[in-house]
Amino acid sequence: MDKRSRKIIVVTHCILNQNARLDDCAIFKGAIPGLVKIMMSRGYGIFQIPCPEMAAIDFKRSKRSKKRPYIRGILELPHYRKKCREVAEYTAVQIKDYLKNGFYIPAVLGKDGSPACGVTGTSVKGLQVKGAGVFIEELCKMFVKYKIKTPIIGMSDHSPEELKKITGWLKKNLK
Repeated sequence: MDKRSRKIIVVTHCILNQNARLDDCAIFKGAIPGLVKIMMSRGYGIFQIPCPEMAAIDFKRSKRSKKRPYIRGILELPHYRKKCREVAEYTAVQIKDYLKNGFYIPAVLGKDGSPACGVTGTSVKGLQVKGAGVFIEELCKMFVKYKIKTPIIGMSDHSPEELKKITGWLKKNLK
């Protein structure tokens, strides 16, 4: 009777909602085209992680101002890192519960280039550098704490080639 696929893909917030991105940073009008179609065509539910930047700071955050450091600098401050940790724990607890109940979660998709959600690349003082964003750092710690083995994969939407790479990964790995 139950028609659930028991398959879920976990994505950072701006993959499904570019409206949450910083001013002048959105590449698309809404969700990243094609990704949702691939996920749905393979019967996946989509777990959208709350935006850690919005949870920690607010919607009006800016890349930089004279009064505030870059977003990464803000997120590294103890109060803001704690907010990222809270979103990471919420996410990890949900993932753990799904896994414990027999759901298949092939990956968490992060947004490379983000000061919060970058996986293999992040933004530090406005420069793109290798490394994880503050939220992904905290999520990795929670994965250790809760013994979650699901891989966290970085994706970028800044060029057609980068988008082609992630859509290719989805087509290959979402059974």
